[in-house]
This record gives sequence, C-alpha cells and structure tokens, in this order.
Amino acid sequence: GKYDATDWAAVACSSGEGTFGLFFHAKHFNAEVLAHEVFHCTHRIADWVNLKFDIDNHETFALLHGYLFRLVFDLTRRHLK
Repeated sequence: GKYDATDWAAVACSSGEGTFGLFFHAKHFNAEVLAHEVFHCTHRIADWVNLKFDIDNHETFALLHGYLFRLVFDLTRRHLK
C-alpha cells in the first residue's frame, strides 16, 4: 500500500509469512541505524517461529542478530557514514 517515505531513517518489515525486509534512507544511514533495524528484524524472525525473548533464549537471539548483522553489513558497508 501507500507509505509516506518523507520522514523516516529506516524500517524493518515482514510479510507475516516468512519474508523479511530492511529499508534504509541513504541520508540517515549509519552503523547505529543498521544495528537498530537488524535488531527489529531479529525479533520479527523470532516471533515468526514463536521464540520468546527471555533468559532461556538470549544466546539464540544474539547469534541470530550477529548473523543477520554480518549479512546486512557486508551488503551495505560502503554506504555507512
């Protein structure tokens, strides 16, 4: 649907059916924004597989976040400020 893309830095989204996306506005793209959105994506994936963010799953979340961060970082590093 329509989305007003004039006042945002980045967004993490999902289809609800296992497709996840990250979108970044070049003007505001930096390491903090990247880490922030990858964290949201980590949670969306965990929610999709019914994994709760609790003491029993902290390591699983950290490993998934690290993996996703490396994937996105490798694709976007030349654009980081």
